[in-house]
Amino acid sequence: MRYMIATSLLMLGPGTGRAFIIYGGIPFPQAIEYSTVLTEMITLALIVYDIVKKNPYKPYVVALVVLVFMHLTWEFQLSNWWQAFGGKFAEWFF
Repeated sequence: MRYMIATSLLMLGPGTGRAFIIYGGIPFPQAIEYSTVLTEMITLALIVYDIVKKNPYKPYVVALVVLVFMHLTWEFQLSNWWQAFGGKFAEWFF
């Protein structure tokens, strides 16, 4: 069940991002940032809840790692080292 909830957390970002843009009038880059942080905070809250209740929390940790990776990818998308990595990746595989 926790893996299914963790998977649904990965889909929370696009919907909240669009809601921030459409209903909040927030610019696109900030809406992405806010939705990503919101999803990470919900995941952290679920981890803390499961630790307190002594339930298995590893599925949420896996989801948090994926969310943080996605967040870092968004933050560094225009950096030189990321562009170089993406260029080499595209060269090798495409």
